Amino acid sequence: MCIRDRYYQHHDRIAIFVGDFVDRGNQQKAVINLVRPMVDNGTALAVMGNHEFNAISYHTNHPQTSQPLRKHNNNHTHQHQAFLDEYVDKDEITEVVNWFMSLPLFLDLNEIRIIHACWNQDAMASIQEELNNNNSMSEAFLVKANQRGTPQFNAVETLLKGLEMDLPNGQIFKDSYGKSRTRIRIKWWQSKSNTYKNLAIVPKG
Repeated sequence: MCIRDRYYQHHDRIAIFVGDFVDRGNQQKAVINLVRPMVDNGTALAVMGNHEFNAISYHTNHPQTSQPLRKHNNNHTHQHQAFLDEYVDKDEITEVVNWFMSLPLFLDLNEIRIIHACWNQDAMASIQEELNNNNSMSEAFLVKANQRGTPQFNAVETLLKGLEMDLPNGQIFKDSYGKSRTRIRIKWWQSKSNTYKNLAIVPKG
């Protein structure tokens, strides 16, 4: 790996990033400043993660109501605070959010398939005609994907967060933000699981 024209480049390989560049850690701008030039110059590929989707929605207003697509409540702002601490200039935020919008939801490169959370053919097929040529979102699609219950919302939930199922008998667990959850993300790639513990993707402990 060498640095050429201020971005990393391998002499015969391409790096692949699977999203979630923001909302965790205290060097988010440094991460984006490393990844973005590589993607823009063709030395890396990247797909969108659910945190990029959340960031886009947090900083985009509904065209009719002028309200943020993702509410600026305490929970959402807390999750996004590390990004807000590093990006304080509105023009810089707009530029980064526009770059997030250019990222595809998934990539099928024949020999390898790339997605942030769950490769689900039914979810992809339900939205394929609405996506841009590189499988990125349009602004109209983004609005629909933030409306709970729409096919676009359900597809993005599956592709960028993963399949979920309800826990039995009122069982709960706390996620990494300390929020109580009654649904678990599941290991969708497993063909057989006979316990919730084996099937669940949850924080350790």
